[in-house]
Amino acid sequence: MVTCATGLFSRTLTITQKCTYTVWPAVLSAAESSPLSTTGFVLLPGDSNTLPVPSTWSGRLWGRTLCSVDITGKFSCVTGDCGMSTVECASANPALPVTLVEFDFNVTSQMNLYDISLVEGFNLPVRMTPTGGKCLSKGCLADLNTACPMELKVIRDGEAVACKNTCETEGCFSSLFFKTACSDAHVYAHDHAFFNCSSPHYTVTFCPNSRRWRKAENKQEASGDSNTLPVPPAWSGRLWGRTLCFTDITGKFSCVTGDCGKSTVECAGANPTPPVTLVELDFNGTSQMNLYYVSLVEGFNLPATVAPTGGNCLATGCLADLNAACPTELKVIRDEETVGCKNTCQTEACLSSLFFKTACSDARVYAHDGFFTCSSHHYTVTFCPTTSKSWRKAEKKKEASRKNVVKYTGVLAFISVICGFIIFRIRLRLSNRDWEISLSAGTRADTTIAPNA
Repeated sequence: MVTCATGLFSRTLTITQKCTYTVWPAVLSAAESSPLSTTGFVLLPGDSNTLPVPSTWSGRLWGRTLCSVDITGKFSCVTGDCGMSTVECASANPALPVTLVEFDFNVTSQMNLYDISLVEGFNLPVRMTPTGGKCLSKGCLADLNTACPMELKVIRDGEAVACKNTCETEGCFSSLFFKTACSDAHVYAHDHAFFNCSSPHYTVTFCPNSRRWRKAENKQEASGDSNTLPVPPAWSGRLWGRTLCFTDITGKFSCVTGDCGKSTVECAGANPTPPVTLVELDFNGTSQMNLYYVSLVEGFNLPATVAPTGGNCLATGCLADLNAACPTELKVIRDEETVGCKNTCQTEACLSSLFFKTACSDARVYAHDGFFTCSSHHYTVTFCPTTSKSWRKAEKKKEASRKNVVKYTGVLAFISVICGFIIFRIRLRLSNRDWEISLSAGTRADTTIAPNA
């Protein structure tokens, strides 16, 4: 949900249609609200329609597609149909799946609430843009019909025309799919997609983009330290941070998280024990393109980023304190502190994958998740990149047992990441003058390559 404050002005909803095909918008007013001047109409590509809205009004708006009139005069649509047999929907809800735009205008509190919802699935891209002021444009631009998992697709004449969301909560495959593709969208019943804004004017756009979418050996580091390693032109490997390490009275070295089981600081080709945050790199001297990503496939033990130096490549990683926000059943506890967070999934189809992807959308979370490519020769991996204070480790002195014990005392950081699991909605209300809703075509594209993890 997004909220926006406005003065006491008359409101409008402008529906703009940028899809390459015809769309039949529909409007449903809440039971306690006055109906608008129309509940359904047609928009050809490039058309728009502005509707006056009462100062206090709640309702939803959606786009219907592939509509027709049969020989008996009955009007119906393949997606978003409201079952009224006419272009006007009266007081009927849409058939699922459908992309929804939801509003709650309140003249008393001068707060307006709105969201783009995929709780009931997806049938076409939508963007909501406030007109004037400082509110941000939000929505779902991705072509989820094309990218939709086969078992969730709605097929008509051999083409995917909609994508089902089978979830009411966070804990399943399709919620992750939607949240990954459209992080700004409201995806499940208690989603947290809230934004604050003071603008009085907004634009919602269906299919906002007219083009079709297209679819990175360990040493212990003290806080603030760094170490530069030479790397061959063609090299693949992984890097991770171990924490809470100590040497026992027999001289055996071990770590609570990320331990490689070699009993020494050098890992000598051994993989880490999950859960652990991984930085994976694939440098290719021939193609001059390097693959890199931060992976949470094997869980999380500390924040990490990887940043190319020079060029136009983007830094990526996971900055959030997932240990603090980790669901209880996934926590790894040491001395009553959470030191790691398990990822129990190898595919998208479970709660912890959604948890990780929601908190760290740039991170690789499941086996066939995405990554970044870059031609830069220089990269920086940063552990605990936000602030050293948030992830400081406090060492204890020798105990009577003569063991060196390290006590983890991380301070909670990035509290906002737990919003994906907040079980209530913050109903902020803001009043708005003019809202514009646009129906528009095409989306962005993502190319996903599945490297050997």
